[in-house]
Amino acid sequence: MESQREREFWLRISGKRVIVGLTEEGIRKVADANWLRLPKMGVNLKAGDDFVIFDSGRKKISLSSPLTGQVVEINWELAQNPELAVEESWLAIFIPTDEQ
Repeated sequence: MESQREREFWLRISGKRVIVGLTEEGIRKVADANWLRLPKMGVNLKAGDDFVIFDSGRKKISLSSPLTGQVVEINWELAQNPELAVEESWLAIFIPTDEQ
């Protein structure tokens, strides 16, 4: 069975890194956002931890991390302009860890 995180995010493996972006369903969920907060680079997240928060001014939507690992890069342009979120947009790059 597909989890909520699997429907909201796409994952692309690139060597030892995993690039995380929003699927079409994830984009629809946060379509009204006028700002977003991404994790700081270097932070370690566990699958299910708060990963990204979108705010529309009326409501905040928190999406959980789809994997366990260290965030090594974030998409600053998208953080400053959440309206640019399209299915090809990436949010962050992780180095995954085995800890689940």
